[in-house]
Amino acid sequence: MKTADKTRETPAFPKTFIMAMIFGVGLNPVNSTLISTALAPISHDLRIDAGRATLLISALYLTCAIAQPTAGKLSEIIGPRSVFMAGAALVMIGLLGGFAPNLGVLLTSRVLIGAGTSCGYPAAMLLVRRRADRMGLAEPPSLVLSILAMVGLVLIAVGPPLGGLLVTFLGWRSTFFVNVLVGIITIVLGLASIEPDAKHEHRMTVSFFIAHLDVMGLLLFSITISALLIVLMSLPTFDKVSGCVTVIALLAFVAWELHAATPFVDVRSLAADNAMTLNFLRAMLTMLGAYVVMYALPQWLEDACHMNAGVSGMFIIPMGVVATVASLSIAKKPIVRLPLMVCCSAMVAVGMLLACTSSAGMVVLPLTASAVAGLVLGLSMSTSQTVLYRRAASEHIGTSSGLLRTSIYIGSIGASSLSGVFFGETVTDGGLHGIGITVAVLGVAALLATVMDRTLR
Repeated sequence: MKTADKTRETPAFPKTFIMAMIFGVGLNPVNSTLISTALAPISHDLRIDAGRATLLISALYLTCAIAQPTAGKLSEIIGPRSVFMAGAALVMIGLLGGFAPNLGVLLTSRVLIGAGTSCGYPAAMLLVRRRADRMGLAEPPSLVLSILAMVGLVLIAVGPPLGGLLVTFLGWRSTFFVNVLVGIITIVLGLASIEPDAKHEHRMTVSFFIAHLDVMGLLLFSITISALLIVLMSLPTFDKVSGCVTVIALLAFVAWELHAATPFVDVRSLAADNAMTLNFLRAMLTMLGAYVVMYALPQWLEDACHMNAGVSGMFIIPMGVVATVASLSIAKKPIVRLPLMVCCSAMVAVGMLLACTSSAGMVVLPLTASAVAGLVLGLSMSTSQTVLYRRAASEHIGTSSGLLRTSIYIGSIGASSLSGVFFGETVTDGGLHGIGITVAVLGVAALLATVMDRTLR
């Protein structure tokens, strides 16, 4: 009886721990969404065109695409608590952007923010998995996983209108200063609730990190992702040099990882697990369909429809609300195939809505597109996270979680690239229609990838 009472008094996931996870994981989406309503004011203030302003989005997502699996690997090597806390501290340095006189300093700030926010999710997933294993939980802790998924969704709802209010009343620089407050709260909660990492048998020397982090694999991975970004940013024209670098670096990365003693990414296991590979692919495509609404729609409303940042941010509220409701509706259900098929079908619908939207009748269709994009976002984030938790090995869930986020960031980079390609120097209805058609086509591809995945049955 005493043992049972003690178990009830000390649950596996106390409230302070969950709050720490919420703030740590929330650092990334809040920095992703706040910038969406600040792009137009930044463009005007620093005298740069809309296409160059989207580099602020791409810089953060490129950094996150590389840093997320790196943070996951570091969590597995030195401990998730250390990585979690270090990330929160690094994010606070992002206030540098609040004093930026030009685009170069802003990009530097976004890179620092990206590196810091990348530590939250993979470290949190490893912390949750280790607690669950220690408590002998046979099934995934659905409530905690749902919270981790929903924190991003809620912040997507709150971020744009909050960013719009900050920009309207305090200026766009305030969107960088807010990181100090969030970072402090995260550190305080982390110190109070996360148990210290286990002591290591080996000293944390440079040679130890080189041997266990697989620096060469990380370098080749970084080159591959960076070259891929350049390819995406060069669309609709194809940058042949970057394309060749992408292919060569990818082949070199795979060849190296196949023979590495402690690979950065276990590509052999990944190649053998079609379910995990398709999970990453679906996440990339569906998140592109959701995020393109978050970035392109406010920019179109502000420049083509002449709305202020505060009002344009309100159009993203339906997206966050529907995403949260959709995520809650499937939080404790074991099925994933049907929600994923609905998710991909909704992405096709989002593209069609954007393709039919015009500045002449600009209220109903943009709001509907935002709401349907929320369905894509909520279902994609929850189901992809559940598939990953079930299939990833316990000792590799940090890196696997980082790779899932990398897939999401590639989709986000693609979304920002679409805005840059179709809007360019002038934001028009025709550009929005081009974005919509592209999203619809990619949605069909995501639906086909879901139908072909037999493991989901």
